Amino acid sequence: MTNFNHMISYKRNKLATKEKYFKKCLSLEKKNFDPTKVNILDQKVGLKHPITRMNELDDVKVNNRRYRDWKNKFLFTKRKFKNHKQRMRSGILSIDNPNESDTTIYKDEYAKEAKKRKKSKKIKDRYKKNIGLKRMTH
Repeated sequence: MTNFNHMISYKRNKLATKEKYFKKCLSLEKKNFDPTKVNILDQKVGLKHPITRMNELDDVKVNNRRYRDWKNKFLFTKRKFKNHKQRMRSGILSIDNPNESDTTIYKDEYAKEAKKRKKSKKIKDRYKKNIGLKRMTH
């Protein structure tokens, strides 16, 4: 029995794991429909041959079905993304966390932390400078 902790293991290739995770959980396929042909009311009005009209109607039905499927997947992925941010505030182990600069989920949190670090560094530098001046005067 070894003392190797598999929960905190960084032995795996982090980048490959990250890509697989995002591809599996948070990726969205490209739009496979024509946005101009989703609604029958968006089509040009005019006299048309009935066969042409029926063909256009069939195209609109197919595009509308594809659009609804894509929209459901999009909303599901968006909800998953939101849950990741809310439930796992400190990050997903060896995948993504707010302490990394190349984060995908926690961009806002990383920016806030970077701003805090920069501000605290300025305060520390100012404090060190003031202490140095006080010592020199005394």
